[in-house]
Amino acid sequence: MRLVLAEGFFDPLFESLQFGHTIREAAAMTTDVTAEGYQNFVATRGWLPWNLLGSLESLLHLFGDRPLAIRSSASGDPRGTGIFFSRYAPNRLDAVVPALCEVVASNFSPDAVLFRERTGASGAFGVILEPLIAQPIDDTGTIAPILSGMGYTSTASGPGYIRVGVGLGGGVSQRDAERISRSDLAPFQGNLGKYIFETTYEMVSGRSLARDSGLLRVTGGQPTNHWSVAVFDPEEPPNYLSTFACHKREPVMDNLHVLNLFPLFDALEALETAMGIPQYFEWALTLRVVEKFPRVVEPTFWITQIADVDPVTDALDWGTDQDIVGEALLVRGTGIRICQGIVFCEKPQDIENLRQFNAQHQGYMLVYSSILTTNDGLIRGIREGHEFHVLHVPDFSNATAVYERQDFRHNSDPEEHFGGKLRALGFFFGVLDWNISQPLFDLQRSATTDPQTGLTYYPGPVRVISREQQNRAKIAVLGK
Repeated sequence: MRLVLAEGFFDPLFESLQFGHTIREAAAMTTDVTAEGYQNFVATRGWLPWNLLGSLESLLHLFGDRPLAIRSSASGDPRGTGIFFSRYAPNRLDAVVPALCEVVASNFSPDAVLFRERTGASGAFGVILEPLIAQPIDDTGTIAPILSGMGYTSTASGPGYIRVGVGLGGGVSQRDAERISRSDLAPFQGNLGKYIFETTYEMVSGRSLARDSGLLRVTGGQPTNHWSVAVFDPEEPPNYLSTFACHKREPVMDNLHVLNLFPLFDALEALETAMGIPQYFEWALTLRVVEKFPRVVEPTFWITQIADVDPVTDALDWGTDQDIVGEALLVRGTGIRICQGIVFCEKPQDIENLRQFNAQHQGYMLVYSSILTTNDGLIRGIREGHEFHVLHVPDFSNATAVYERQDFRHNSDPEEHFGGKLRALGFFFGVLDWNISQPLFDLQRSATTDPQTGLTYYPGPVRVISREQQNRAKIAVLGK
């Protein structure tokens, strides 16, 4: 069962706060300057007037004692970006009302203001209350879906995909969920356990990009034996969330090794056929063991939200850019930026030239080799007779987007080399996906040489669409 509180339900709240008369009117009053203050105001001062509390309390009785997921339902809902909040709460009025106000307050965040400006969406906003889809994870009383995520039934480039996270919030509030398509699972006949094992081995052996995706955990070049699981915890107010390290052989989690995901992809294909248009969706999974020896599990796939795709709202997968030249993972930053050209920095001796380029240019994209930021790369450079040069933020301070070509592996997050300054200073950042970014490397080979610095430079404008929550960025050249 699902309860929808339409936007009119909250009119008395905004009248009591003297912040417009309706939620849509309040959203229209919000600018990028006032957004953060308005968001905090509604979240901390908001409390439903007494005449609504009785109505809400009687509605909550319909859910019994089940914990609730409290989710946004906004105009042009921005598809898995985390802009509009979801919260979880025990089914008690004193827990539900503050969570409800936090969700409503997310309609006034800086990200929400920018989203409405870019898409033309109105400030229309409702809230959905529904029982939390979950099962016990261990014997401590915490519960969660075994897996959860989001995805698309198809994309502009062809087949669809799912994002998979362990526990609550996979693909929406988890930025490190794994992106999986049917073709990724095909070599393993849909078996998730075999996919995890083989893909982890490829990362450890250096045959694919090392990443800690939550589902595939590789740290310091070695696989880990546990998952970090976000769970609903009734003993952890006010958010009622906790995270713990769950061993991969924990009885419930061990069942993932025999889980087949092909039935989910079959259902998604049927969904698109029935709707007649590609769909954005969010999903969750619970499992029941049917037989222990040999182990047989019965999965239940829950589709918790669907929406018709839109080229603006779903720009990452359904945008109109035709000249996509690359994609990045391990991204930082959310939004769309136009970069004034791409400069490539590959060797230690290029850094001094980059400093000169940086002094003469603004708003460009930098693509650099990890030879400039990893220990193995620096050792290689010294052996080849190069001076000991390391890339630092001041070398590219006028760039707006920075992407790494991973020629050498890191022992930790690639961003850590820069000491957290990229996020603090607002750079877009990521590691280029070798499998998808070949056109960008071809563009580098055909690019011109900057006459002032000798660096390889593509002068044309470039669009970057970056989604930190989805852990993806797309790079497209414009007017090629």
